[in-house]
Amino acid sequence: MKHNIFRGLAAALVISCLLSGCIPSVQLNKRAIVQAIGVDTGDEGYRITLQIFSPDGGDSGIDVSKQNAKLITAEGKTISDAIQNATLKQGKKIFYGHNRLLVIGKQAVENGIQDILPFFNSGYESRPSTSIMMAETTAEDVLATNIKQGIVPAESLQNMVENHTENASVVKTRLIDMIEAIYDPSKSVAIPKVKLTEENKEGENSEDGSAVEATHAVTMDGTAVLKHNRLAGILTSDETRGLVFLTDQVDRTLVVFPYRSAGAETDTMVSIDVYKSNTKTKVTVEDGIPVFHASVSALGRLNEISLSSRFSETEDAELLEQHAEALIREECEAAFRKAAGEYKTDIFFYGKILMNQQKQLWSEREKRWPDAIGEAKLEVEVKLDIDRLGIQTDNREQ
Repeated sequence: MKHNIFRGLAAALVISCLLSGCIPSVQLNKRAIVQAIGVDTGDEGYRITLQIFSPDGGDSGIDVSKQNAKLITAEGKTISDAIQNATLKQGKKIFYGHNRLLVIGKQAVENGIQDILPFFNSGYESRPSTSIMMAETTAEDVLATNIKQGIVPAESLQNMVENHTENASVVKTRLIDMIEAIYDPSKSVAIPKVKLTEENKEGENSEDGSAVEATHAVTMDGTAVLKHNRLAGILTSDETRGLVFLTDQVDRTLVVFPYRSAGAETDTMVSIDVYKSNTKTKVTVEDGIPVFHASVSALGRLNEISLSSRFSETEDAELLEQHAEALIREECEAAFRKAAGEYKTDIFFYGKILMNQQKQLWSEREKRWPDAIGEAKLEVEVKLDIDRLGIQTDNREQ
């Protein structure tokens, strides 16, 4: 009995030693917590910008009206080299586990991302869900922007991506999506494009004549399309929404267009809130050419129309549905025409649909994909039902 007790204690001791681990711990106050990473081309190879959490509230803690962040920049021949040089510039161990964003400058994307992403793929602290965007100019410009919303600027940029995603104006792209595209030449990838606006330039004055602190607004501006790990071209905001519809990623969006009701002398702007959408795609073969048939079914709410317009629930509602359907169809066709026809890229995942539904045709085109998508055709059918009238019409509340 005693021997069994001793054996049990010895086993527990061995297990506790094994579970103790061998990774050295680092206290939180000795870490530099990275919130966003920017990658640009540099004189030596790459220029890295790290946006690091740095509370600016003094003794009171975090002040949400402040930046609460500082920037560290460094260059190196490789990403690892630049990161190491950035680490040497400050006295804390850099921690990437809370990184929210990876912003890549346009020049770096044009040169190719195949030498950029492997570092983030192999890094044990990298998060596969990290959002990625392309800066219209440099990533450093975006991360250095004086943003005073949220706790840190990176949070504001991340929230901006989330808001635009929910409104079908950007395609959210994660680190894992980019990694998959790198190792599969048949895949193309689309990432949000961000730019600085001209708001509140340094030296401007407010209405009362007092100086306004220099600040720059950041906004989403279409979509960057990559092919073979390099920038192929840009989709506009309208074309981006067409892409979102075709890939069945619409949560909600506002469709706005001019409309003239019967008997009216001028157009009035109409807003329809599309609050539900579903897209199904199938592929057929015509004369050896793949034809993709996208069927969009959506529900909308009439959000806004001029009360000076006499609105008929029967006639006008049907015409408004037709106008909205035509607009959505045009945006889908424009996105396919540019991304597939002009750029020869498959950001619609149509290669996978072709592989599943037309195996023989896919086997013939697999080695030429995504270039072969330029031969394909697209037919779009849109059915939008306005099932809610959130306006006052004919002096009656509907």
